[in-house]
Amino acid sequence: MNLLFAFLFSVLFAPVNDYTVLADKAKVGFTIKNAGFKVNGSMKGLDGNISFNPDALDQSKISLSVATATVDTDNKTRDKHLRAEDYFEVEKYPNITFTSTSIKKSASGYLVKGTFKVKNTAKEVEIPFTFQQNVFKGSFSINRIEYGVGKKSWIMDKTVNITFQIPVQG
Repeated sequence: MNLLFAFLFSVLFAPVNDYTVLADKAKVGFTIKNAGFKVNGSMKGLDGNISFNPDALDQSKISLSVATATVDTDNKTRDKHLRAEDYFEVEKYPNITFTSTSIKKSASGYLVKGTFKVKNTAKEVEIPFTFQQNVFKGSFSINRIEYGVGKKSWIMDKTVNITFQIPVQG
């Protein structure tokens, strides 16, 4: 009976682990088709709080932000344009943020649901991810038009694919 009680107590009250994001090693990348070519880019300055325990997903939380001024596509002219009002408007909106509302187990890892905010638009998204060897990895897609990042275009695709690798310590 005591063993059963101990097991139930550990499952019901499993503490979450608070992790520190290793910002200098974190990678946030994106891909979009533009004029028939795939454009790859990245952003730096990832910061946030991650409290996670696979045995206590209902208590786990993720809150992250990345600095829009760090957008880098290996083209200084394009990067300057992306930072301007037409796209990220970095002076007014310095960060893209994500705040989780729930985390669940999935067949291939986990699924986090939460609010993804770009500029002045916040939408609920679901992001599949894995957590192995203190690294959170995942990918998802958004419609850039829905977030006010650029306008409709026959040259540039509306779908942006986002990938991330977030090493943590804790």
